[in-house]
Amino acid sequence: PREGVVRTRVAAAALAAGLLVGCRPPGPPPNGNYYGDRPTSQAVVDQPSVDFGTVEPGTIVRHQYVLANRGEHPLDLLKITPGCGCTYVKPLDRTIWPGHTGILEVALDTHGLSGPQSKAVRIRTNEPGRPEIELRLHGEVASDVKATPDRVLLGRPGAPLSGSVDVVVLDPNVTVTGVKSQYGQLELHQAPLAGATRGVRIVVTPRRNGFSGLFNDRIVVTTTSKRQPKVTIPVMGAL
Repeated sequence: PREGVVRTRVAAAALAAGLLVGCRPPGPPPNGNYYGDRPTSQAVVDQPSVDFGTVEPGTIVRHQYVLANRGEHPLDLLKITPGCGCTYVKPLDRTIWPGHTGILEVALDTHGLSGPQSKAVRIRTNEPGRPEIELRLHGEVASDVKATPDRVLLGRPGAPLSGSVDVVVLDPNVTVTGVKSQYGQLELHQAPLAGATRGVRIVVTPRRNGFSGLFNDRIVVTTTSKRQPKVTIPVMGAL
């Protein structure tokens, strides 16, 4: 009887060990393909990068991207992330069935933009081999005046307490008529650009006035241009 009890206990221990091994989560497959031979979705974009040419400032550029699912499993658009606040995305289909196509309408508001532009939209999907798709809209916004850089950071880690902006006048019939701080938080000094380039260089420093903390202001440049009567350059930082 004692020998039978021992055998029973050994068999029970072996069975428990087998159950534990069977319940252990599987490790990653050698080729990295968790789906194996199971059917999956496959996203195909006919034209992921679109050139909208040259437009006037303030134009709303629109384009409809066509996404096809050439896989055997539904394609889900899990997350859509525009590259900037001036880009808007309207997905007409969140799930694209096998053999079907879906439409994503992307709109770019060019108000306040000038010169060459390239804006991206990133889409996260459930496709195992290609979880992210990038769509791009690029072109040029016609301009008479261009500010470089288009924004200034002051006083943050790694950034100095003063900076400069070059406002270049591209049209020979246009002139700069004024430069000011929108909220009065900035000291601005301007001088003509060197050489044959028309325009002004603006040196900007924050007005302390006993203030400490984050600040957010804008340089406002007025011109005689009908296309760009006003150019604004954001200035952010900390004191």
